[in-house]
Amino acid sequence: MPDQTQNDGTVVDFSTKRKLKGASGGNAAFYQKRRSCCKLDAYLSIYIAFSRGGVEIPGVWTLRKMIAAVRRKLFSTSPEKKVLLINHHKVGSALIWKIFEPMCLRNGWTIENIHGIAEYAPAKVDVVQLMHGIVGQDFPTEEFRRVRFVRDPRDVIVSGFLYHQRCSEEWCTNVPSGYSTLEYPHVPWPIQHLGEPEKREWVDLLDGSSYKQNLLGMSQNEGLKFEMEGYAKITIGAMCSWEDGKDSLIVRIEDLATDFEKTVGEILRWVGLDELNVEKELDYARKHDISRMTKEEIRSDSHISSPDITKWRRYFDDEVLQNYNNLFGEAHTTLGYE
Repeated sequence: MPDQTQNDGTVVDFSTKRKLKGASGGNAAFYQKRRSCCKLDAYLSIYIAFSRGGVEIPGVWTLRKMIAAVRRKLFSTSPEKKVLLINHHKVGSALIWKIFEPMCLRNGWTIENIHGIAEYAPAKVDVVQLMHGIVGQDFPTEEFRRVRFVRDPRDVIVSGFLYHQRCSEEWCTNVPSGYSTLEYPHVPWPIQHLGEPEKREWVDLLDGSSYKQNLLGMSQNEGLKFEMEGYAKITIGAMCSWEDGKDSLIVRIEDLATDFEKTVGEILRWVGLDELNVEKELDYARKHDISRMTKEEIRSDSHISSPDITKWRRYFDDEVLQNYNNLFGEAHTTLGYE
């Protein structure tokens, strides 16, 4: 039975048969909000307990979004400034989501990720993750505290070459059907907003086979060149063209591998967490530190090819390096790599 407020302003909690004396006016609203918060935190505790045990709960995504939205509305849990996470394919997008999505839930922040171009900022969302680092002209980047993730473009190529041979994403396994359909999954998300010529160019690259089939049928050098002409070209172009503002933190994915705790701590402080919550969130995040993962954990994660983040020198011979230089020139130096 729901709580009721009596004529004298006393709130009766029928779940315990207790009266909360003096809870009139604003105080009554406070006590009602406090009980709502306890209920929400109870749901949250159940979710965390189940997720730690690896148990999937039906509808949990909807429940998580509802909890965060209600807590945000009732208790003003939003960060001081909205956060924009600028990721790219094979530049830590999956890892950053694994860290931030549960962190936002625990702190009462709302979060959403956007594939392809972000034309506008979603309403009532505290943290926006750009999965492909592309925004439209009207996207208000200045309203956000930004975290931009970068990676050596030569390793973006190698990582994509390895991942796309085992990838199950629709765009990667889709066999093209000519030019009749030029929307996802016939072309990947980050070129959805482009014109027909660019989309036709993608279909021509595939030459009647899926992206994955192309790679599986090629030698290593052929596959690396194909990756350069394919998805890696999109990613490297987006990475190099992003313009940073004054309210931006640039994070190298390589630093997450070499000093995970320091790098994640810097990110969490930058987005507005206090020191106590930073330490709590680091405890949760450590399981995603690749240096702590077992071989079995690495094998079971489809987004990780090996514990080595930097491996392009093992894959680039003179021929492949020349092809890279012809296509991308000094893209790596533009991003701060030697």
